[in-house]
Amino acid sequence: MATPSSDPIGVVWVTFDKRTGRPGHASQTIYVGVADLGTSIYRSRDGGASWEALPGQPTSPAFMPHHGVLASNGILYITYNNNAGPYDGTLGDVWKYDTTSGVWTKISPDPTSSTNVWFGYGGLAVDAQNPNVVMVSALNQWWPDAAIWRSTDAGATWKPIWEWGAYPTRILHYTQDISAAPWLTFNASPALPEITPKLGWMIGDLKIDPFNSNRLMYGTGATIYGSDDLFPDRIEEARRPFYSINYIIAHDGLTLYDLVSFEKRRNSANGHENTDGPADCYSFNCGTEGDEQLTEEILLLRKRQTKNLFCLLMLSNGIPMFLAGDEFLHTQHGNNNPYNQDNPTTWLDWSRLERNAEFFRFCKRMIAFRKAHPSICRSTRQGPGAIQAVRRRNRAPPLPPRRRSRSR
Repeated sequence: MATPSSDPIGVVWVTFDKRTGRPGHASQTIYVGVADLGTSIYRSRDGGASWEALPGQPTSPAFMPHHGVLASNGILYITYNNNAGPYDGTLGDVWKYDTTSGVWTKISPDPTSSTNVWFGYGGLAVDAQNPNVVMVSALNQWWPDAAIWRSTDAGATWKPIWEWGAYPTRILHYTQDISAAPWLTFNASPALPEITPKLGWMIGDLKIDPFNSNRLMYGTGATIYGSDDLFPDRIEEARRPFYSINYIIAHDGLTLYDLVSFEKRRNSANGHENTDGPADCYSFNCGTEGDEQLTEEILLLRKRQTKNLFCLLMLSNGIPMFLAGDEFLHTQHGNNNPYNQDNPTTWLDWSRLERNAEFFRFCKRMIAFRKAHPSICRSTRQGPGAIQAVRRRNRAPPLPPRRRSRSR
């Protein structure tokens, strides 16, 4: 192993690949990081008898590895800084190394290429129960506060513990309780965007409890902070409504009109003897299969049901999605798997727009109603008792008498 020159630090972290050992037999693969500004990650495959520089590791810019954690799925995560810290360090990155494929990937929340970076990375934690959950911290960022990020997709995206609002305000994604150590305010009264107490700076390390994914601890230059509520308990905090897509019909399956017209698939044209596609369509034909023996009563019921379904979709909290053509009752004649039908089965029949103009108008009105009522598009869910009657003056104007339909 290389010996750092004029550097008294030497080896800064060691991690073992537990997959290469078993009870009574030591792990054979070991990874270490040394405080070198260059080649700094080494691997042993024989229990430490010999070492090799890990191939392909980043060496430019010249950073040193502060922490390395090997996740249970064989991904080695490493935080880098351009100095030893804790008071210094102005640049850095976060990398991951796939020990199976040998691929290196830069996953920095704020990479060195960003013009807003004046810090490197120090703290690093990987959830032992979910190797895709990773947390990192800035090592020497103190203004306006320290920075901590969490990723739930192995570093593909990150969520910061705070983010900028309209300057000088910040949006805080945490609450802080210092009742056990009130002196952490240091009697300061800073001007925004700083606040007191701070999250801290010089965060050299942070750890997620391997037995409790909700528990986190990290050290700062002032104290040790901990949390037993790393993941929100309340559903409205954990998953916002706009994170979800609401839909009744998608590209595969029955169309909206077919959902109220066919109870059995009609996929013979696909060439698989009607065996492909879902056998259970979860549909109701309103009294007759398809358009055979169609009566005015059945047609009115189908239109009423399609309006009910579209109304339900537009009044649901979340992002609505509907299939092109459903707004004028497009039909695939019962085919719920038309993957190979580049013909009138899947082509939109625009003549149905004219025939079903009243339903098309209803869809437009429902979309307008949704846009006009922010309570439907709110970003948080409301608890019990939050639903209130809509005042009569807020009701959408009635349909013009000449265009009213008995199926409304």
